[in-house]
Amino acid sequence: MTNKVPFIPQTTAMPSPDDITREVLPNGITILARSNFNSPTLSIRGYLPSGSIFDPDEKLGLSYLTANSLMSGTAHYDFQALYNEIESVGAKIGFSSGT
Repeated sequence: MTNKVPFIPQTTAMPSPDDITREVLPNGITILARSNFNSPTLSIRGYLPSGSIFDPDEKLGLSYLTANSLMSGTAHYDFQALYNEIESVGAKIGFSSGT
């Protein structure tokens, strides 16, 4: 006799329009949020309508420079302190200028 785990489709783990909350902030940024209690993690991802494709000809590379500067430090944290704070809670932050 073999013990087989029954197959249960993970349809509840997949996002759908019914379980996504959409909020537009006063500054125009749109927030899409969804709870997933099947995973004990927090994931935040942001996309803004910007990037290399929007760089003016006289400022090519501006979005790349900006994106790469965002993790160089703040007024209160240098790069290493900022990195340590983020890692200490198991988080990950990344920035990209995209296209």
